[in-house]
Amino acid sequence: ADSLPRHPANRYPTRSTTDIRLLVIHHTGVSPAVGADRIAEFSVTKQGWPGIGFHFFITAGGDIQQTNPLTVISYHAGAHNAEGVGVAFAGNFTAEAPTPAQIEAGGKLIAWLLSELNLSPDAVKGHRELVATPCPGDQWDAGVVWQNALRQAIRSNLGPTAPAAPTAPVSAAQSVFHYLLFAPAADGGQADLQAAANYIARFQPKVGFSVDEATAARYVTIVGGPQGITPADEARLRAAGCRVERIGANTTPALKALFDNLARTNRRFLTLQAQETP
Repeated sequence: ADSLPRHPANRYPTRSTTDIRLLVIHHTGVSPAVGADRIAEFSVTKQGWPGIGFHFFITAGGDIQQTNPLTVISYHAGAHNAEGVGVAFAGNFTAEAPTPAQIEAGGKLIAWLLSELNLSPDAVKGHRELVATPCPGDQWDAGVVWQNALRQAIRSNLGPTAPAAPTAPVSAAQSVFHYLLFAPAADGGQADLQAAANYIARFQPKVGFSVDEATAARYVTIVGGPQGITPADEARLRAAGCRVERIGANTTPALKALFDNLARTNRRFLTLQAQETP
């Protein structure tokens, strides 16, 4: 990490490792010959970022390089930056899969991260599962479906002691199963509501704009980045016993695509696994 190009002035914010809830899988989208140093240089000089966006970089030969400390909130997963660790596999996996050496190394790295951070395997998500993006390539969930090989490698390295998905006690005050929490907007939130219309029709969550109201829910999906529903609001929901996830996209069409994909694939949550049914 210390040897990579860094912006002369800009710096990423930091976090506690206890804030980490997701391990986000990326591909670099370019030739596997392009290393972390060149990607970091592009991020700094062309994008003006503080440094490379990923936390780990796995070369085609299976070498694991740590490119940011875990405590750094780098740019790699949009609204999920603050809670995500970015693991990048060198290469473009639109038409092909990572090398066996990359899968083996990725399985070892991610199993170690899950153990170190006390996360369940459900915390491992492809970038495209969180944000409307081609990353980590079409072969992640179609064609060769390389996520299956990676998840098997993770399981093999975790062994029988993999941490179970955490469960939260349900308080008597939590009378709502699932609350879809939107941030107030200039248009009254109508654009985001329309983007989620098919999802709302499919799963019928309680929909609203009130953090106070959302504290009565067992599960809360926050829509949008921290400028709307703040990290302090999110911490308050968790303190109330809610299991919370945050989803978002850069544009309204991208947000609609994300919600429509959840509805089409019958997935109520992106990052949570419900322990009961409504």
